Formats: sequence, structure tokens, C-alpha cells
Amino acid sequence: MEMNGDQEKNGEDEDDRDEMEKDDEGADESEREDPDNRQTIERWRVFVETVDTPAKLSLAVQLFERRVIAHGESDDYVDSEEAADPSDHHHHHNHHNHHHHGSSNSHHLAHRDRDAKKPQKRKADAPPPVVFPTDMNNDLCRAMLDELECQPGVGPFLEPVDLDLVPGYREAIANPIDMASIRNRIEAQWNIPNKRNIIINHSYETPDDFAADMELMFNNCRTFNEDDSPVGIAGATLHKFYHKRWRQLKYNFSKRLKRMRHPL
Repeated sequence: MEMNGDQEKNGEDEDDRDEMEKDDEGADESEREDPDNRQTIERWRVFVETVDTPAKLSLAVQLFERRVIAHGESDDYVDSEEAADPSDHHHHHNHHNHHHHGSSNSHHLAHRDRDAKKPQKRKADAPPPVVFPTDMNNDLCRAMLDELECQPGVGPFLEPVDLDLVPGYREAIANPIDMASIRNRIEAQWNIPNKRNIIINHSYETPDDFAADMELMFNNCRTFNEDDSPVGIAGATLHKFYHKRWRQLKYNFSKRLKRMRHPL
């Protein structure tokens, strides 16, 4: 009888425990004594039958899915009553944050498990840049300039900026460039003597060299002009056209070069 009295007293003490703490201990005991977690499933079923809001029901389902997916990771387990009972939190806002934290963790664990099973894909090496013969490279660059010069709003980009008409430009732009200067370089007119008075040809050797000067021109435009100014708007429109057409022209010239090297 004395033993029965002690058991009743212990039962009363456990009734006074915090509900969250009690369920955590029950979950741990269930995992140790019942590998199938029948007690945990039963407690989850009872909780589902008593929930009074769709949010709590959704949370209970998510937590049960997490239990199934991440079985054995007891450190990450969150009991459904612990997460759903507002009395365990100071206010509703904290409960809302906890809900999203639990949900995101369950999705993270699911994705992590799936990703771990996927074979790692090897990234393909980037193809080497196409190297055109000098004459063909010059023709490619000329073709791009010819099309740009026919576009509306191209006027400010055709010639070097007049420093008398645009004060402060030289201070703001370290490396001015324009289409006339680019065309001169295509035609190999940038022949600059070095210290030994040997003429160095500064024509474009590759499409990337030409593209670097084109990007410099558009970057200078964005640096000096407001986006909503007439020149700024014209520069953005021309840049968009250039990007699209430049890719097409390079592709067409690459096909032409391939036919030249491997005639039918």
C-alpha cells in the first residue's frame, strides 16, 4: 500500500509539470521503449482531433512529416503541442515565428536528404573563345558599328565628346571612347610609336578586344549621364541592341569560319 501511495504522489507531481516538458520526456521514453513510436503517433492523433484552427492542423501535419523524414535526429524534433500551444509563448507573434521556423526546418531536412542522394554534376568547361583571322575579325567589328550607327539616338556616341561644350567630362571620365575612335582602331589608324620609335599597331586582335571598348563607351555614358536623361535613355537602348546583335553576328561569323575551314 505504501508503494501505491508513492506512485499516486508521483502521478500528481507529473500532472503539475509543464505540458511541453512532459511531452518531450514522453517522446524520448517512447523512442527508447517502442521502436515504432506508437505512443508518439497516438499522441499526435489525439492532438489532431482537438485542434481548433487550420493553422494548428497544418503545423501538426508538417511536424509529423518531419518526424517521419528525420527519424532518429531527436535534437531537431519539436513536439506538436509545444509548437501549437499559445500558452507556452509570451504572445501570438512569437508563436507565429516559431511556426515558420519549424516549417522551414522540415522542408530543409527533406531537401537536404534528397540532395544528398543526387549525383553531383560536373560543370562543363567553358568553350575557348573563337579566334578569327585578322581580316574577318575586322569585318565583324565593322558590321557591328555599321548597324549601331543606323540606330536612333546614336548621335552623342559617334564622335569624341566636345570638352568645351561639356565641362567636367574629362574630370569624371578617365578613359573616353567613342565610335569614331573605335572605327579608327579597326582600320589600324592607332599606330603609336613607342620609346624606340617603332610603330605599334593597336588594331583589335579578337572580338573580345572590340567588345571591351564598346562596354567602356556604354559604361562612360552611365557614369556621366542620369538614367532618365535623353543621352542616358539613348545609351541604355543602344546597349541593349548591341548585346543582342553582337551575339548574333559572332555566331554568324563563327559558322562562316567553320565552313571556310571545313568546306563540303
